[in-house]
Amino acid sequence: MSNRVVITSMGAITAAGHGVSSLWDAVCQGRSMVRRLSGEGLDEYIGAQIDDSFDESLRDAERATALALIASEEAISNSNLSEREYKNVNIFVSSSKVGISSLINAYELLKRGNANRISPDLIQSCSPVAPAEAIAEKFDFGGIRMGFVSSCTTGIQSIIMGAKYISEGRGNIALCGATEASITPLVLAAYKAMGALSSGTQVPHKAMKPFDKKRDGFAI
Repeated sequence: MSNRVVITSMGAITAAGHGVSSLWDAVCQGRSMVRRLSGEGLDEYIGAQIDDSFDESLRDAERATALALIASEEAISNSNLSEREYKNVNIFVSSSKVGISSLINAYELLKRGNANRISPDLIQSCSPVAPAEAIAEKFDFGGIRMGFVSSCTTGIQSIIMGAKYISEGRGNIALCGATEASITPLVLAAYKAMGALSSGTQVPHKAMKPFDKKRDGFAI
């Protein structure tokens, strides 16, 4: 017999804004968040860019990890978990490209002869399990921490694994999801070289059309 699995709370930070309600409103209204990107080396691309207005305490965190912490805080605050239950929370929060911005910044320091300014946390911040570890540390969760890397299905795989963990009776609380922060000139150039990006840059909000026979790629 497998244990029943239920979703008791959610959290999100997306291009639609901070919070699950902002995301759900955009979905219900059919609003696309795909726009022409802004920033150095990004002007020729389109994508769904998340607002940069982070809390001061997160400014030094790896960007993908900071996003995970913001979404987790919403999910946890709405979950009605008692602090006594925190020791039973297992974390399945993943990222397929965590640390990409930190690596790029570190390489720039290296090129300029400033290797001594590279963060001692660089390697740790690039681990697939880094977001899960950061969440566990912030909220003092006592369960396991796991990170999965499976490209575009990283998030759904994490949710599946958390649900299986509960279903199989190995735990009774799981925080699951994924985080990405890979809108950088390097990643976009790599996707462009693959031929994976949509060429519909003139009308960005119509670029995403996965079920259209004229589909031509995705927006990051």
